Amino acid sequence: MRTPRVALLLAVLLATAPATAGAGDAPPIASFPRSAGAPPRAPLAFAVQDDSEFLSHPERLQRTMAELHALGFTHVRLSAHWDQLTRTPHSRRRPRFAAASPGGYEQWKWIALDRAVRAASDHGLQVMVDVAFFAPLWATSGDAAGEPRPRNRVDPRAFADFAVAVAQRYSGRFAPSPSGPSALPRIETLTLWNEPNLAVFWGPQRRVLPGGRIALDSPHAYRRLATRAYAAVKRNRPELRVLVGGLASGPAWAPTARRAGIPALRFLREMACVDAALRPLRTPDCRDFSPVPGDGLAVHPYVLGHAPDFRPRGDRADTLTMGNLDTLSALLRALVERGRIAPALQDVYLTEFGYLTDSPTLDGRGLRNAFPKVGLDAQATFETRAHELAWDHPQVRMFAHFLVRDTLCADDSGPECIDWPSGLRFADGTSKPVEAALEASLYRHPRRDGDVDLWGRLGSDLWRRRGILEYELDGQWQPVRADQVRRFAGGGADGIFEVRVRGLSTSEFRINVR
Repeated sequence: MRTPRVALLLAVLLATAPATAGAGDAPPIASFPRSAGAPPRAPLAFAVQDDSEFLSHPERLQRTMAELHALGFTHVRLSAHWDQLTRTPHSRRRPRFAAASPGGYEQWKWIALDRAVRAASDHGLQVMVDVAFFAPLWATSGDAAGEPRPRNRVDPRAFADFAVAVAQRYSGRFAPSPSGPSALPRIETLTLWNEPNLAVFWGPQRRVLPGGRIALDSPHAYRRLATRAYAAVKRNRPELRVLVGGLASGPAWAPTARRAGIPALRFLREMACVDAALRPLRTPDCRDFSPVPGDGLAVHPYVLGHAPDFRPRGDRADTLTMGNLDTLSALLRALVERGRIAPALQDVYLTEFGYLTDSPTLDGRGLRNAFPKVGLDAQATFETRAHELAWDHPQVRMFAHFLVRDTLCADDSGPECIDWPSGLRFADGTSKPVEAALEASLYRHPRRDGDVDLWGRLGSDLWRRRGILEYELDGQWQPVRADQVRRFAGGGADGIFEVRVRGLSTSEFRINVR
């Protein structure tokens, strides 16, 4: 059993270290024998998203994809921005075109997304696409004229057509031009929308009933949209994995608020038409309820300003964080048992995560972001611990980082733009410590019996083949021998391992390459 208090040692040695005593007997971590009876764990996919980097910087796209693959990323998450890719997005009048066919669109609008899909595929990265914000004005209702981000009462039928067009475009069979490059690569995963539990991406979140009572609107509207889009996509590509949710952690629960977003766990219960005790709701929104479909649930369990283990309580108990993934897993299992959601929705995909840091600014201006920040070393430490927490939950299939580079608003950006400095690199491309931690990272859990549990991740092929676990003894670094290992698990395609070392609970550890 792990002790509540943990200590972290990130040892990232990007050059071969000098030989130490016993160097000739240093076994690589990959050679440690797997322990009998160690619980099996499927490899944990590792995704990265950065639409700004992937869609707007073709001059460095190939290099960036190669670097990400070398760090151990397996997936790239891209957004198919509906309002940017469709026809006449600023018109109230619905255009007449084959909206469910990739050939019905103006092909030049898709160049950036097509290029990013090809580049990721070229470098061995699997692509997942968010069929995402924002909507064309003609597919919404209630938005003010000139609304720059239409998202109010999105038409489920129109969205389903667009989702099918995206699925078909990246089916491995569609070529944008008969005279151009070959067919676009095949993708295996779609996500339906992004953070529908936040007002910035979906409206309305709530509505006022006669008498002033507040009803939740977005969970039911999103369920209807996801149900229609899921069925349409599956009719066309039954093998495609379709994720629902894309849920943000969410704000504190505010029952009388008229416009606030909805915490993720509350949103899930409402979408499944159950109350806090998981009893079926009998409200008008749930009158024609059918189980929520999906091949997995996508969530964004940010813990801004807190260590990953932070467990929200009180009016934040329904906010989803890395620290209460067990609560999410238990809720999903219970909803499946009650027939409220599809069984596959027990699989959880953490498709967005990161910590904001202070960042160099442009021309001395301050950051346009009031969210909590952490130091650069803390970002690396917390990201490693969050990765471990994801791996500790068998229902979690993917962990993700957001972004590659910090995004900073241009001086002439409108008020809706905010800086988001959660990148592996600063905006100028300079690496942060968190990028180095992807090469080799280690988390240390001393035990009361004198042993120590270590969780680690090796990023590149070099570190996975030649990474050596070392401990400090009398000021010298010594390799951990196989006979000092009490238990070893992992060591698979994701580069993740767990090891229990005998009698060294007070020692410091690092990973080295020789």
